[in-house]
Amino acid sequence: MGHSWSPHTWSNGYGLLVNLHAALAFSTVPYLEVPFDPPAWSAERRDWLLPAPITIAPDGTIAPPAGPGFGVTPDLDMLEKWRID
Repeated sequence: MGHSWSPHTWSNGYGLLVNLHAALAFSTVPYLEVPFDPPAWSAERRDWLLPAPITIAPDGTIAPPAGPGFGVTPDLDMLEKWRID
């Protein structure tokens, strides 16, 4: 009997996307821990660099974004205000 692995994704939206893709790549992942604890830790706060927040369906599942790579393009304008020269 094999062991299962559940990724700990208490990170930003990109951390969630990376671990979601890893979970999808392995057949033994029963759960994915997701940072979502509104109102303080909302999807919008977690995913501020993504074009749109990652949606959790009412049944608790998360569909990966469509598209190449991780399926998202970063909002570099949002990131620019944090640049250190």
